Amino acid sequence: GAWFHVASPAGAVVAGHFLLLVAIGLDGRPFVTRARLAAIGGAGLLLAMGWIAGLPSDNLRITVLPLRGGDSLFVDRPGAGHDLLVDTGDASAAEQVVGPFLRARGVNRLAHLALTHGDVRHVGGAVGLRERFRVRQTVTSPARARSPAYRELIRALEAAPTGWREVKRGDELCGWRVLHPAAEDRFSRADDGVLVLFGEFEGTRILLCSDLSRTGQRTLMEREPDLRADIVIGGMPHPDEPLSDGFLRALEPSLVVLSAGEYPANERPSRALRDRLRAHGIPVFFGCDHGALYLEIHPGGWHLRAQDGREECHRGTGLSKFDGDPEVLAFFSTE
Repeated sequence: GAWFHVASPAGAVVAGHFLLLVAIGLDGRPFVTRARLAAIGGAGLLLAMGWIAGLPSDNLRITVLPLRGGDSLFVDRPGAGHDLLVDTGDASAAEQVVGPFLRARGVNRLAHLALTHGDVRHVGGAVGLRERFRVRQTVTSPARARSPAYRELIRALEAAPTGWREVKRGDELCGWRVLHPAAEDRFSRADDGVLVLFGEFEGTRILLCSDLSRTGQRTLMEREPDLRADIVIGGMPHPDEPLSDGFLRALEPSLVVLSAGEYPANERPSRALRDRLRAHGIPVFFGCDHGALYLEIHPGGWHLRAQDGREECHRGTGLSKFDGDPEVLAFFSTE
């Protein structure tokens, strides 16, 4: 109780704070002067603007954090009990990237942590992050992995099962439906049994498929032949390429986000991969090109913003940049 994290203040709050200090520090004059009153009034206006801007949003927000050889997604829904962190990266990424990001968002206690599969580059930082943010519930799938770090984590969860939940195909998690894997699945590779989540928010269908391999994609489509998604957020399975052509044709997405990293080399998207995805006429954003990607779902559409500020896109009534013109579609696919 001696300290807690707060979200980074809006620019208007910072400006109002310093303007108020200037107003208070006007020495050598009577306390009530026009300049002082104007400064105090301006500071009050800025503080009010910043307070309004900082009010909790009713929109779903997803932040995609590309990490070295892995990724982490923070799903921020109205109400702290619905917040969900998907994967943590390895121990170094969790300490240097994911943890500071959560602190900057004012997160003191994390409601749900979902671990998609046993790849240490995705879940290696789970133990330390669970302790630092007092995770209320850790979620895993029935799939097992050969990773020693993942096995150690599962043993720790089994020793204290109160905060552990194992989900499978057909279960629900924070408003998301679990599509894969099923309880009876037995795969030879971790990427085959990746935890896949599907949700529909404000009319937008979102598929979170992490490093789902070609085998996992085929299995998913056999079980969900009518599955469609407006937004697909995935990673870079090894050694497969992400999102096969048949998978994309079946889903018919309007936006693809891949949290590919610069390192290691097999995580870096090749020119052939970029060209193949661009041929579908779908806007594609790679995390290695822009850093973090911020997606907000609003009634009737969505808005995606890149951390570097070089690109953004949106879809909604009167806002779509992608309808109809294939040249515009190609322009918004990252190079």
